[in-house]
Formats: sequence, C-alpha cells, structure tokens
Amino acid sequence: MTAITTRLEIPLDVLEGIAGGDLERVGGVVRDVTSKKVVMWLREGTGSTNQVPSQVFGSAAQSLSALSGAGLILNLGISAVTMIATLNRLSTLQDSINNLSAEFNRDRGVDFESALESAEDAMRLSNPNRRHDLADAVKALRSPRKQLETDLKIALKAEYWAEAQYFLTCAMYAVTSMARCCLEMDDYDGAMKNLTEQRQTYAKYARQVVTGLLGEKPAIYLYRDVASEDVRRFISVIEWVGQQEFIELLIETLRMDFWNEEVIEIPIKDFREPVDDFFSRLRGEKISRSNQRNRRLVENLGHAEAIIENINRLEGFELEVRSMRLTGHTFEEWQQLTSSGDDFTILIPEQPIDLFAAN
Repeated sequence: MTAITTRLEIPLDVLEGIAGGDLERVGGVVRDVTSKKVVMWLREGTGSTNQVPSQVFGSAAQSLSALSGAGLILNLGISAVTMIATLNRLSTLQDSINNLSAEFNRDRGVDFESALESAEDAMRLSNPNRRHDLADAVKALRSPRKQLETDLKIALKAEYWAEAQYFLTCAMYAVTSMARCCLEMDDYDGAMKNLTEQRQTYAKYARQVVTGLLGEKPAIYLYRDVASEDVRRFISVIEWVGQQEFIELLIETLRMDFWNEEVIEIPIKDFREPVDDFFSRLRGEKISRSNQRNRRLVENLGHAEAIIENINRLEGFELEVRSMRLTGHTFEEWQQLTSSGDDFTILIPEQPIDLFAAN
C-alpha cells in the first residue's frame, strides 16, 4: 500500500507550481502538467468553517465560491459525496431556479430526491442485503438521470441557458451519486464506467451551454472597457470551448468582430437582473448601458466557469477512483484519510504517482 500523509495546509511549492503552470488542478487532483503524475489530492470537509484555499482556483475563485453557495458546484472529491449533502445542494439549487419554463416536468426533482433518499438508506443501514440494496439504488438513480438529460436537451434546443445549466448540474449529481453507491460496494469498475461515459457526454453538452452563455459575439469580452482580469478569465473559458490556443481562436473567429460596432449594442442575455442593478433602480439611480452590459458579461462568465469546473471535477473523481486502486486502498480506507474531523484535508503521496503506468 502506498504511503499517504495528510495535512491541513497546501505546501508552498505546490501553490507555486500551480501558479507557475508546472502543476495543474483537475477537480480535486493536483498533478504535474507534463508527466501527469499526481502530487496531491484535495478533500473538502463538512464543517461550517470548511474553506478550500482560494489560491488553487486562480482567477475563478470568487465566482466559484459564490455559485457553490447556490448548489451549482459539485464536491471537490468523490469521497466527500454523500446523499445527504447532495440532497441539501439539490434543494438549494431548486430554490435558485424555481421559475422553470412550462416545457419541463416539475415532478422530476421529486423523483430524484426519492432515489437519493433510498440510496442514503442503503448506505446507512448495515444488513446482509446491503450490497443488493445499493445495487438497487444505482438502478433507481438511473431513471431520474435520464429524465434530467431529456430536459437538458430541450433546454439546449430552446437556448434556455439557465435551465440547461440547472439540468446539467443535476444530472452530474445523479452520476456522482451512482458512482458513490458503486464505491460503497467496492465496485470500482462500475464507478469508473458511470463517471467516464457520462463525463464525455456531459462535456459536449457543457460546451453548448458555455458557448450560449458567451453570446453570439464573444469578441465583446475583448472590448476596451471590460476589466483585464475578466478578459483573462474569458481567454481560459474560450480556449476550453474551442479546444485551441487563444491565438488560433483570435485569428480564425474573434477578430472578425473587432471593428463591428453592432457587437457593442447587442443585448447580453442574463440569468436575472443583477441585485445591485435592482436596488439602484429602487433608489432612482441611472445605470450606464456599458456598466450594465459588463455586469452581465461577468455574471455569464462566472456561470461558464462553474460548468467547466464541474466537468473537471468529474474527471477528478475518475482520477481519485483510479488512485484508490493503484495505492491499494479500499474505499473505506480512503475515506479515513483525514487530518482533523470536518476540516479541509490535503492528501500527499510519498512519491508522485503515475495513475496510467499500468496502461
């Protein structure tokens, strides 16, 4: 069994490696950019004071923190996924989008909650039929997952980006819950199958949603009155969508609208009127079109970052499951690797681990 130490703080050399580009974070896994060897796993706690250091999230830290409170961000590690936590996040997420369009079946959330509760019962109870009950829980979660995917496709076709993000996030919760049930049975292959297949499918949907959020003319993010930090965030997002270096995207698509004055006048779709704008109107204050547009651009950019983060976290879950097997830990043993109860925990292997050496 590979020796793994636990810590409460991220080593300075790891933070420097992430900042300098030598290391990359994939969900809750930190690895070498070149060799892909894992140097650290991140695991959030459950305590009220639990905080993941913002340095690991870079420029997206603020938006991810805000949207996490709305239930739009998955857990950092698969070992932290519980049915109770998922139910709580789902409740928060439903509260944030309670005006779904009439096309969508509002009862599907109830079906999902019922399946999660059954899965929680199967995990919590110790009886001879536990493995059978967990297998039934996986099957029960499959139905709401497929229903959510159906609603996701409807939202994408109608270009309802808020609804699309909601259904995509809920579907991801279903997949991670199914994988967690598999791990409770020590069914690593079942967990990996659920995570790998759905991540690849959801990544395609995610690119559609993010493209929609960036708008018909994403070159607007390069306009002179958009903050430099937001331009950098946009570059990261557009590179993820286009799967190309920014310079290539700039040459092939974005530059076509550099001198197109109509781009500046195109209304930016948003999820809702920003809170600050709402209260400013109550006070009778005027809001410049430029300021309003930029707020909406930044808000949409934050939601795009959240979607990308979730896809990366699904991949991180895959890497974490692979890590358990390669280091010789059962899921129960892996869960017990904590520093101090409910606190945020860092797991560091004795030596960087190549998760794909055997392949």
